[in-house]
Formats: sequence, structure tokens, C-alpha cells
Amino acid sequence: MMSRATVARLVDQALDHCAVKAPEWRLVETEADRDALSDSVRWILKPELACGLDNSHTLYITQKGDRTAINSAPLPFIAQRMVAHGNAVHKVYYIQGHWSESAQSSIDGMNGSFDSQAHARSSEAMSTEALPAEAIQAAGDSLSKTLGLSLFGFDVLVDAADSRLYVVDVNYFPSFSNMHDFPERFFKMCRMMLEEN
Repeated sequence: MMSRATVARLVDQALDHCAVKAPEWRLVETEADRDALSDSVRWILKPELACGLDNSHTLYITQKGDRTAINSAPLPFIAQRMVAHGNAVHKVYYIQGHWSESAQSSIDGMNGSFDSQAHARSSEAMSTEALPAEAIQAAGDSLSKTLGLSLFGFDVLVDAADSRLYVVDVNYFPSFSNMHDFPERFFKMCRMMLEEN
């Protein structure tokens, strides 16, 4: 099992000096925390444990002024500020300092609860403007160093209001299905690790 709060703290730390940031988030553990969570902004609510439970991938999206999702999400959960981003999420695949991206349709217009894995399986690739290479490279390198991972993925949203970049999720072993040279890079990484030991 993996704590989303722990990962969120590490992502904040990793991106502290980067152009790419993480959105504001809160750990909601108690009914008092739930009551204190503002409904004046949109949130995406994620179970605190990211793996190992039946509801690990059941997410909730709140609407301004409506506490239905806030009151429905099982405790504990992470409330992450929803970044208004249009209809694209950029899936970034990172392996030993190299990365590629693929844009997919996103959840920006959704309301209520949904299964994030089912949505990911049904999402279609789409054509969008590429992310700024220097900013993504710096974010990937910093995440790699802080998390101690050389093989992972992260999701980036472009804020529709000001074009700022936000990392909204980190996956320790994504599908890499859209990284065309993944098999070669993975083999090279494994060979290097074997040679070092």
C-alpha cells in the first residue's frame, strides 16, 4: 500500500525549485477535517491509500458550493485542488533521464465519482501542443532524485487560465504504451543495473 499524502509531500519537495508545480492539497482524515474543507473551490478527492484497496481508484470531483462529493468520499482522503485545464491530461513517461509524453482526454468536465483506471482505459490519445521540454526534463529529473525512481510516469495538466504546469499524479510503473522506444530503454536500464552490481 502507498500513502498518497506521503507521495504528495515528496512531490511538493521535488518540485519546490521547478517551473512545474503540484496543486494545493489537503489530507482529510476526520469528520472535522471534512467539515473544514472549503466548497468554494473545486477539488478532486482521492483515497489516501493509492494501492491495495477495492476503492483505491474511486475518485470524486466536487463542484463549487456543493458538498455532495465531499460528504460522500470515504475517510481518509486527499483533496487536491482541481486545475481547470480543458480536455487534455499529458501522460509523461520517464526512464533514466529520458521522457516522452502522450496527451489523453481528461476528467475536467466530470462530476461525482468515477473509477480512474476505467477512465484511463477508455481515454483516447489526442493531439495537443507539446509540453515545454526544459521544464518537463527538470521536473522529471527532480522527481526521480527525490522519489528514488528511474522508471515512472507522471500526469501533467496545463492550467487553462495562466498556462502553468501542474503534476497531479505520479505512477511508479505506468503502462509506457505510448513511449515508442520503451523496450530498448528498459533493456538498456536493466543492463546498466546488472553491470553496476
